[in-house]
Amino acid sequence: ESVPTGLAYSPGSSTYAAGGTATSAAPTVYSGNGSAVTYAITNTGSLPAGITINTATGVLSAGATVAPGTYVVSLSATNTTSYGTSTAAFPSVYTFTVLSPGCTGTDAGGSAAQAGLYGEYFTGYFGAATGNDTDDNLAFFSTNSAKLKVVASNLNFASTGSWATAGLNLFSAGVATGSDAVPTKFSARYRGRIYISTAGDYTFYLNSDDASYLFLDAAATATTLTVASATVNNGGVHSSGTTRSGTKYLAVGLHDLQVLYGQDPTDSHLVLQYAGPAGSGITQQVVPNGVLCSSSTTRPLPVVLTRFAAQAAGQAVAVSWATASEQHSAWFEVERSADGVAFAKIGRVAAAGTTSQGQQYQLSDRAPLPGTSYYRLRQIDLDGTAHYSPVATVQLAAPATPL
Repeated sequence: ESVPTGLAYSPGSSTYAAGGTATSAAPTVYSGNGSAVTYAITNTGSLPAGITINTATGVLSAGATVAPGTYVVSLSATNTTSYGTSTAAFPSVYTFTVLSPGCTGTDAGGSAAQAGLYGEYFTGYFGAATGNDTDDNLAFFSTNSAKLKVVASNLNFASTGSWATAGLNLFSAGVATGSDAVPTKFSARYRGRIYISTAGDYTFYLNSDDASYLFLDAAATATTLTVASATVNNGGVHSSGTTRSGTKYLAVGLHDLQVLYGQDPTDSHLVLQYAGPAGSGITQQVVPNGVLCSSSTTRPLPVVLTRFAAQAAGQAVAVSWATASEQHSAWFEVERSADGVAFAKIGRVAAAGTTSQGQQYQLSDRAPLPGTSYYRLRQIDLDGTAHYSPVATVQLAAPATPL
């Protein structure tokens, strides 16, 4: 008798937009003695009905009815030999991520949008030890640099140890004092969007130790955040378990969202919950991963961009752009992609800062990709905020092969 071993999928995950479908490749598995293997999902109770498996091939499918969210699939594999039947368990072998409708674009770090919120972690507490929200310094996040940037699935840090449990070792990353198990003296900013499927009044709850704020819609993407514009104000230093709430009418669709958080002494808790209107089926609960999107509504560049172009120049690509005026502009980064989704920086050019005079810029990509490439401009403000230009496409012929 030989138990199946080594079951794996490559790739091990699929991401698709709500209303679409996704299918895995067949897994590899060592069955022993050349016997056939049959497969079964073992955690069907925690998965929607639209996620199924072909029991003969092991191919997983997620249908159009699967709601936005992240779903991790566990399997069993069974083989039958002349000695009998053997079954082995393979937990958490494949992940389906279903994005909210319209969850596209890139997050503040330039990566493709995914379920969750774009998180940034800063050394130091943005608030004041007075316990008064009027003394909290919301400009802290635009005048300091984040030491750790990672997408958070949701905001459910219900205990001091929750940060490390979520893989956020803030002390080791140089963000917090204390320890990874008990991080202290740090701040965090979370940005993205929330999908609303039923219009109506939504009540949001922030439970935190210490200060936290929730901003929605235009307030979430404003250049300057204010305490007065927060939907939920849980500011100031206060004890663990302090919860404050706020209610706002939200139409169907995606809404910009930003949460600020700071921890001063000892305990560190942050939980974001919401409750929806009658008919939404949303009783007070942690805002789930599936309704969150890590990208924000695209804002215009803080420069008047009059031209952005990329064109083949022999075996190089010439990238050029022009601005009519600039405000607080630090530098430009030219990014390139082979598929129009995943971009990487290929060069950096200093900007003019603040000027009402027209400016001309250029950069040469001397090691371009063969075939079709995509270029875009990433403009960085003096406060570190990034903005993106439209994408330019270039078709470059492969170099001739010597005879």
